[in-house]
Amino acid sequence: MATQTKATEPIATMRSGTQLPTEPAHHKRRVVKFNVYCAPLDERGANPLYNAKYDGDTSKLACTDSASYLTGSPYVLIDADTKAELARANFQAYTKVSVWRDGTRNLHALTPITIRDDVKKIALFIANDSYRSRRQYPLFPFDLPDSASTTINIFEIRTDLVLDFCDVNTLGAAPDTNSLKKAPSHTDEYFGFLTGDMWRKISHEFHNEVGTLCPIESISRPLLKGHPAHIPPESSLANVSSTRPAQIPRLPDQSENPQTHSGPVTGPYASGTPTTPRGGTGAPPQLSTKDGVETLSNVDWTAVLSPIYEAGAGSRSLDAFEVHIPLLQIKLTFAERSFANAINSSNDTNVRDAIRRTSPGTFAAILKAMWRCTLIRWH
Repeated sequence: MATQTKATEPIATMRSGTQLPTEPAHHKRRVVKFNVYCAPLDERGANPLYNAKYDGDTSKLACTDSASYLTGSPYVLIDADTKAELARANFQAYTKVSVWRDGTRNLHALTPITIRDDVKKIALFIANDSYRSRRQYPLFPFDLPDSASTTINIFEIRTDLVLDFCDVNTLGAAPDTNSLKKAPSHTDEYFGFLTGDMWRKISHEFHNEVGTLCPIESISRPLLKGHPAHIPPESSLANVSSTRPAQIPRLPDQSENPQTHSGPVTGPYASGTPTTPRGGTGAPPQLSTKDGVETLSNVDWTAVLSPIYEAGAGSRSLDAFEVHIPLLQIKLTFAERSFANAINSSNDTNVRDAIRRTSPGTFAAILKAMWRCTLIRWH
């Protein structure tokens, strides 16, 4: 029997004619490339801008090259209007360049990113601030030009050297904080500065997460013959101190340069009197001895570490200072200039700001090691 074939219906129809309007289709391919130039080290005379400004004054030295440690850490580019992610990747290894008249810089050249047509404004998150649960401070919000290719140069720098950098590199006036400016004589190139004050804003504060990162636990140590089976009195405090650098000239309480001043570093726990911090149980650790082992149970790190995280509020001093840890009967000594990198590269960062951006795991590990080692001191 013959098979009847059904006529195929058209998928679409098209009209044509000389009088019909026409409009060409356009597709913009916009590519953005970020270059992150890490600050040169101030030390060993490696930063000519620092040398020219301070003429050998070592009191204002800072390491400054925090961006060099970004290798392997994440960054995220977002649509600044919708907050949608446009790209996510990790910083790759840096190369060394010496083209900006302030010494050798490490360069993180990020992979070029193609931007969709509908995106009008972009912003960048890096390191700890790139995680979705954080993202407190979008870096360099930027209205995209129509250029096919745009290069954005980000210079990590001390706040007190921004104007000097612009001057020696003929960049004109500096852009506003956390903004970009068109580079002179470069049509599709923009630049901005990642200062110490901006680092403070994008660096995560850990002091409210101690209970999550360091849960309540017990710690033990062998009880040697003759060792007292109790937490020793305050007079037997263990002293933890990092290596003290070479002495520097004393500064008056208020230096002409706002970068640093000397003076005591204090806090609400300077007297060694503990309080119950937010998130803590308030219960002190319990000490017990069994079969030659001394155990400290119910070690609530939120309470134990609170004296550290409250020290140095409002102080930009680089002097050495002590923090008493009453619940462990330990005294922690921060050496002179311990936070020079954070304070000298910034105009506003204080000692407590720097401490709170240090993971509680670091402090807990130090204190546990010291508590376990005290059997040698008190034997």
